[in-house]
Amino acid sequence: MKKAFEMGMFRTFPDVLTVHEVQEALRIGRAGVYKLLASGELGCFKLGNTYKIPKDSLIAYMNRQVRTEKKEGKQK
Repeated sequence: MKKAFEMGMFRTFPDVLTVHEVQEALRIGRAGVYKLLASGELGCFKLGNTYKIPKDSLIAYMNRQVRTEKKEGKQK
């Protein structure tokens, strides 16, 4: 069964996202996105001085978060 993230939640986003687009998708601040990138929790690559985040990396991150919260009993 596909997760909601895979089925269309991000279908309007490009295949490779900017930090700003990840901010919008996760509804977090710029510093939060950079923390995820620096920790390696969110896969990325640099093109010049700009971070690029593959949409698949964002979906994988979201799926991991859902599984983690289910295991810890935090999901409603």
